[in-house]
Amino acid sequence: MVAMAITVPLARANDVDSVQVLSAAEMCQKGNDLYNNRNYKEAVEWYRQAAEQGSAAAQCNLGSCYLHGRGVEQSDRQSFYWYSKSAEQGFAAAQYLLGVCYYDGRGVDANFTEAVAWYRRAADQGLAEAQYNLGVCYTKGIGGTKSYTEAVAWFRRAADQGFAPAQYYLGVAYYEGQGIAKSYKQAAEWFRRAADQGHPQAQSDLGYCYYKGRGVTQSYKHAVEWFLRAAEQYDVYAQYYLGVCYQYGRGVRKNNEEAYMWYCIAAAQGFEPAQEAVENIDMPMARRHCHRRR
Repeated sequence: MVAMAITVPLARANDVDSVQVLSAAEMCQKGNDLYNNRNYKEAVEWYRQAAEQGSAAAQCNLGSCYLHGRGVEQSDRQSFYWYSKSAEQGFAAAQYLLGVCYYDGRGVDANFTEAVAWYRRAADQGLAEAQYNLGVCYTKGIGGTKSYTEAVAWFRRAADQGFAPAQYYLGVAYYEGQGIAKSYKQAAEWFRRAADQGHPQAQSDLGYCYYKGRGVTQSYKHAVEWFLRAAEQYDVYAQYYLGVCYQYGRGVRKNNEEAYMWYCIAAAQGFEPAQEAVENIDMPMARRHCHRRR
């Protein structure tokens, strides 16, 4: 669709002879600039003008403003409406977000089949987030037939674009041998790529690979380094294994107080092995209290 230009007054209201012709794309960009400066209300006005002129990008952005209640009153229905307008024009981001609406039942009745259909349209255009979500749906049989092979194929497409969650799940597939031949070496490699981007589960699982020597040279020292990064992002498995490392002096100097602290932090999240460790670790009774996160 070719957007029609509209006439917009310049900033000086008293200069009636000065006008500027803006295309829908330019109006959308003005909205983006205002949005990035957190001037959401004015951003919405520019998005709305561009959206009404048929800008798919502006329609998508307006939908997101409604979804998050930025510059407008929050409305799932309005969000769904504008995402639909944009998605029907083939705008990949809107197709993906429309899939999310159908998946979560926001502004429309939940419908996994529709969600997967819209994820696929966006994924076919190369959108990593949609490729990842489609992979997740295949692993669980949501909106269609369960298939680890298909899941791996979509995870790989997203992972190759550097999308950390997909890199992590591709690592899991290699680790478990689901949809692809088991390979601890490949698992550790994909965990590392996601971990380097700060993905906490990948950091935790890479730490476990070092702890067990799976796909990498065994090293308690490296295990502790990765467990610590993940534990500081509240990964309960990493918190527990940090406790283990401190309790038995693996990769760090043995320290039951540090072990107890990490066990307590994990136990507070309901992690049963950590709760058992809290009860069984050798600590003076006077010091048996769970430390708060430092």
